Amino acid sequence: MSYTVKNIVLRLITAGTDSALTLEKKRLIVIVNKISLITALLCTIITTVLWFSAHSLVICLPGVIELSLFLGVIRLNRIGKHDLALSAVFILHGASALYFGAIMGPVVNIEALIVFLCSAVFLMIRSNAHKWGTVILILLMGITLKVVWYEHLSTPVAFNQLTQKLSYFFSFFAVLSLNGAAIYFYTREMRKSNLELEAIIAERTQDLKTANQFKTQYLNETSHDYRVFVQPIQNLSTILMEGWEEKGRPDEILVASNVIKAIHVAGSNMMDLAGNSLDLASIESGNFVNPDPEPFAFHGWLYTTLESYQFAVMSKPQFKVQIDPAIPDVIVSSRKLLTRIVRNLLSNAIKFSPRGKEIAVSAFVTEEGIQINVTDQGPGIAPEKLDNVFDDFFTTASPNSEGTGLGLSIAKRFSRALHGDLTVQSQLGHGTTFSLIFPLQKGAWAQISSTQKKQRSNLLGCNVLVVDDDTTSLLATSKLLKIVGCRTYVAENVDLAFRLMENAIKPELILVDYHMPGANGNELIDRLRKNPSLSHIPVIMITASELKDLEDDLHADSFLVKPVTAEKLVAEISKYLHSQYSTTAEN
Repeated sequence: MSYTVKNIVLRLITAGTDSALTLEKKRLIVIVNKISLITALLCTIITTVLWFSAHSLVICLPGVIELSLFLGVIRLNRIGKHDLALSAVFILHGASALYFGAIMGPVVNIEALIVFLCSAVFLMIRSNAHKWGTVILILLMGITLKVVWYEHLSTPVAFNQLTQKLSYFFSFFAVLSLNGAAIYFYTREMRKSNLELEAIIAERTQDLKTANQFKTQYLNETSHDYRVFVQPIQNLSTILMEGWEEKGRPDEILVASNVIKAIHVAGSNMMDLAGNSLDLASIESGNFVNPDPEPFAFHGWLYTTLESYQFAVMSKPQFKVQIDPAIPDVIVSSRKLLTRIVRNLLSNAIKFSPRGKEIAVSAFVTEEGIQINVTDQGPGIAPEKLDNVFDDFFTTASPNSEGTGLGLSIAKRFSRALHGDLTVQSQLGHGTTFSLIFPLQKGAWAQISSTQKKQRSNLLGCNVLVVDDDTTSLLATSKLLKIVGCRTYVAENVDLAFRLMENAIKPELILVDYHMPGANGNELIDRLRKNPSLSHIPVIMITASELKDLEDDLHADSFLVKPVTAEKLVAEISKYLHSQYSTTAEN
């Protein structure tokens, strides 16, 4: 390295900035080093001139010491003692002002020095407490020196006329130089800060524009997908209604299995679409879904998940399934998260697969656990886009596909919640493979059967009151509860619910919707708790809102967020009825 003056100065002013520090911290270190170097240079010049003029050790020896100490400040920064170096700058300037002011008298321009030190405080100290504390100490130093002068507490050293003139000139020059340096650094920092602020504003503005574009794209694509999924439900239900009308509106009619499958798949797709939106909102609000591991039959689960898509892919690719015999019949994991992940991967594969091509689904045991691969023969993903595949709202902008760009992002997050991972491999023009890896924990058939029997036995013969202003939801929920053995009663509003409870039934559990016209779910609970004969009844509230936004306002024993699956509803109800029966048995 060439040790030119320029290189030496550059090394001195950048000392201590070669570590992993923030840009703001590095700038502060450079300012401290520059002020220390300028002060050391001024000490060298003034000490040399005054030595040849007065030959006074009282001035020159402290000047040499001051020079050494300010160079030591740079050394402190070099070894990483940045806060100590910053404090040392103000301590040394204050001590020098007191000493030289005492021995040289008013020739030291203390007012200008105070202006410099206060400017340096606002330039270099970020903490308000430290900033104003230092300013007070500087002002006290100036007041102390004034008291020393005017009360004649110290006798200035007598110098010849030339030395006095030189002292006054260099004192003025030194303070002027330091003030000039402070003003220069301050304006430079302000200019840099303004440029950075403008850059941040421009970046944030662009981010807002991009977010708005994503929002518009998301709303458009969500609207499109909902129309696509609702269409078969609307068409098939219209056909069924017409047939029902033609047959004289009987209580029951025969429905072809493929029609039921079509409606089920369309409904499942709508649940996935709504679920992805709710999952993203939940994750962003910090209310992340819990894995809730449970024993389940892996082979049956995977085939059931695939079967739900058979109608959707009847005119598109067929599934080619391969399951490793080494995978246990029963595993313990989060079935709900695995289902969400695999359904999102299957939806993505179907979306990008051309007609007549297979979608390969394989599951096998690895050292890390179980790996599930979903491979399509679609157009593939460009290498430069692979890193963004799991970003929120990312789409490949393929003309052959639609989608909100949330499925893969949600799947990635859920894979990590399972202590696993989701990766992608793709070759442009030859398709894409997504690989889900999650830990393998073996379960037993006895665990599954005992759990199912326990839940069903808890519900047999139980009285459940369902309160909802939506008649369709009332019908669906009551039908489901009857299937699992409950006696269900329905009410379309809070007043009707209380009339039923006061005159006809004594429910063992209440399901209530939060959003209802007039009195809402909370008001039902408040009235219930004030009634001694009804206050013991557990209440499960169902809401379409994000729980984190409402959890402080909801008064129920438990909450379910729409869309609610049959499994989730039965599992939640069985918790409270089991607890209630256990308490009764103990008593």
